[in-house]
Amino acid sequence: MSSGRLRRAKIALFTGFTLLMVGFLLSFYSLSLMAPSTGASGTLGPTGTLRLAIEGSHERVYYFINSTGRSGNITLTFYDGEGRSVGGKTLKMGGVEKGSVLLDHRPSYAVANCTECRGVEVRLYYTTFDPAYTATLSIASAAAAIVGLAAASVGVHVYMNEKGLYVDRRKRGRPSGASA
Repeated sequence: MSSGRLRRAKIALFTGFTLLMVGFLLSFYSLSLMAPSTGASGTLGPTGTLRLAIEGSHERVYYFINSTGRSGNITLTFYDGEGRSVGGKTLKMGGVEKGSVLLDHRPSYAVANCTECRGVEVRLYYTTFDPAYTATLSIASAAAAIVGLAAASVGVHVYMNEKGLYVDRRKRGRPSGASA
């Protein structure tokens, strides 16, 4: 047995598991960046119109509307920086509505309209992540996990081989050419 090979096997095991954990941590970090963490909220006033600023968002916006005890419809319309509509959604009143809407482009602000709706709470949640940065994090996490698994596998193989933990078929009483 070579103590040098055994030491290298332990280093490969440690490096492999460390890289695997780094890959998992990078993956969770990129997921946390993509979670909706920024919000805008307000209450519909006497005119039935509410404008909410959305700064640095992406195409998917999550909404939460609490309109308990009311009936009718509320319309959410999203606009870009130049005032062009990039999408919208019409929702029924009378409870809690939540979900998401996928827009054509990044919105700059949203307008909630409802006739004869006062005191209706509107909340929008959105993400402000950089897609190129999160894509780089995802690629780095996948690469770290793959290299980590490979290093750990090599380390386990060399360690087991050096410690004599593999079972030899000839030692179990089977002929060397027989199959199991």
